[in-house]
Amino acid sequence: MKRIALWLAIAAVSSGVTFLVCEQRHYASIAALQREAKQLEKAAFESRVTQRVSEQMEDIAFQQKSISDRQRELAERQSRIAEIERGKAETERGLALVAERRAVASAAQADSMRRVAERQTELARHNLAVAVEARAHADTLFFQSLGNSLAQSAITQIYKDIDLARLLAYASWHYTSTYAGNRDQQNVYTAVLHTSNSVERINTILKGNVRAIHIVTADSRKWAVGVTDCGELFCYGYEGQRIVHNIRGNLVRDMATTAGGRAAVLSADGGLLLCNYQNAVTQGEIIEAQNILPPGKWKRLLAVDDGRRLVAMSDNSIAWIDAATLQLRGIVPVDASLTAMGCENGSIHVFGKGGSHYIADKDGNVAQADLTAIEEDVTYYYYDAATRQHIVGQANGNVAIVGEGGKIARILTGHGGPVTHIAVVGSRLVTTSYDHSIRLCNLKNLDGIPSYFTSKFDKWPMTFAIDEKESVIWVGNEGGNVNKFCFSVFKNASATQALISREFTTAEWQFYIGDAVKYRTFGTTASKPLR
Repeated sequence: MKRIALWLAIAAVSSGVTFLVCEQRHYASIAALQREAKQLEKAAFESRVTQRVSEQMEDIAFQQKSISDRQRELAERQSRIAEIERGKAETERGLALVAERRAVASAAQADSMRRVAERQTELARHNLAVAVEARAHADTLFFQSLGNSLAQSAITQIYKDIDLARLLAYASWHYTSTYAGNRDQQNVYTAVLHTSNSVERINTILKGNVRAIHIVTADSRKWAVGVTDCGELFCYGYEGQRIVHNIRGNLVRDMATTAGGRAAVLSADGGLLLCNYQNAVTQGEIIEAQNILPPGKWKRLLAVDDGRRLVAMSDNSIAWIDAATLQLRGIVPVDASLTAMGCENGSIHVFGKGGSHYIADKDGNVAQADLTAIEEDVTYYYYDAATRQHIVGQANGNVAIVGEGGKIARILTGHGGPVTHIAVVGSRLVTTSYDHSIRLCNLKNLDGIPSYFTSKFDKWPMTFAIDEKESVIWVGNEGGNVNKFCFSVFKNASATQALISREFTTAEWQFYIGDAVKYRTFGTTASKPLR
């Protein structure tokens, strides 16, 4: 019973437990169902919410679509408007390009027309300048021709009517100078030279031919000191003083001035005299030293090394001499018949028959050379340090100008006899010849036709000396004649003007110049001569 009771108790307990478990399960199932219901309700709520949200989102999407459609339509309208505007802009741009091209074309046309106008203006100016130049050239040629014509008329009047000759000479200078003519041309130069009293023939008692002249200063005055082949030492002052000393017999050939106011004189037989020309102008003792060189036909004498040494030339030798004592320092024979000698910066050039050429240095060494390749006999040699040219006078009257390297640059013809002396003063080449003439040639015009002035003498001009500062040339001739004249055409023109004593008459003006030129005066109260 107990067992049954136990079993019943157990069964009861199990039933209770089972009941409790089932109840709990029931409640759990109810709770689960409630939770599920809640979840379903929540899900349904969320679904409704989601649906609502979805519907709202759909509404929003429709609204956004509507907005997007409106924006798209607006964009399309704006695009169409922009396209229309772009089309308008393209049209306007095209019109602008057309206008620009038209403007460019118009500008180009205007520029072309401007250039044409400028060319026309320049052409007009050029034609005017050509016309003015042609007129000026015609006037220049007319007045240059007039100057030459007046000079010729002046020359013909010199020994007839000197007053008229001076008017004509100065007028010729005036028009030639004013209109850029050649003032050194023969007729103008001759006219003003011979109407200015510039030429002075010094009447002397000299017996021999004048062999050498030098310009020196003695007793604070300028003198022309020279020698004749009869052994006469003469001193002619610029103010007219004339002093003559007999220093030896005859056959004097040359003279060279040395340092200390001395002059060395060479004779054909080799005799040397040292004369004090300072004393010669004051009547003091003249001869200070003398010597005689070895036998030979002595011809030329040069002073070198600032007058401290002398170089003498015979027909076949060269000698070096102390200028203070006249002692022989050396002599070198030369196998040639020597004809001329000159100095180039201390080197001595010596020439012989047939154009043979030798150079001697400062130490007395002599070497054969070939400066000119001239076959004609050389009668005078001169070196122009300013242009570094060798100027060679020849027996046939020609003057050769030889540049560096021994090449002949120019042969000047015109002298009719052997050249006796050559020098350069400024731009003028001065030469004398046995044809009785002295010639002045402008070295600046040697590329074209040389411009000469030639003056004639009664006797052969043997030598000359130039005073560049005073523009004076002293010329020694055969027979003891000495001439002095001013070689400056400007100074001669000024001197001629100063001597004018009257003016042209109306008849003279019409005859010599003509009505085409306005009348003017030419005396010292008129305009001064142009340089």
